Amino acid sequence: MLDEKFNSYSYQTYQIWLLIAKHKHKSEDLIKFAVDNIERNDETNRTVIGAMIIYVCSVDEDYKRVILRKFGQGFTNRYFQNRIALIALRSFNTNLIPTNNIVESLSTAPEFTNKYKNKDLVYIYGSEEDNEETEDFDFEQLYSL
Repeated sequence: MLDEKFNSYSYQTYQIWLLIAKHKHKSEDLIKFAVDNIERNDETNRTVIGAMIIYVCSVDEDYKRVILRKFGQGFTNRYFQNRIALIALRSFNTNLIPTNNIVESLSTAPEFTNKYKNKDLVYIYGSEEDNEETEDFDFEQLYSL
């Protein structure tokens, strides 16, 4: 992932970052690379930036405070990054999270995610991914720290 000679689709890169976050693989090189990209927050790469936020917050508890500050400054771009930041910030008391930068559809997210603040990173897609009956339901992917 750090070698620019190789290319991958952003969805693949997103999944790889989430995988290493789930396993809490701590690497100073990966952290530095992710933090540099988070600081730039390139609009064309916001999906991968979201996964990098999840990664860094899962291996470095102190970085959550950085995300909290950045969230208060309006750092996140639209719904997706807003949602990712709120997941990363779920261990904080909900009154510390600035509500003025939360997308309206996510207004109840801090309370919801805070309930599960002690859970590990999981991927949820409906009740069972291979169950054809879930096609009738509108389940959203949820990543949680």
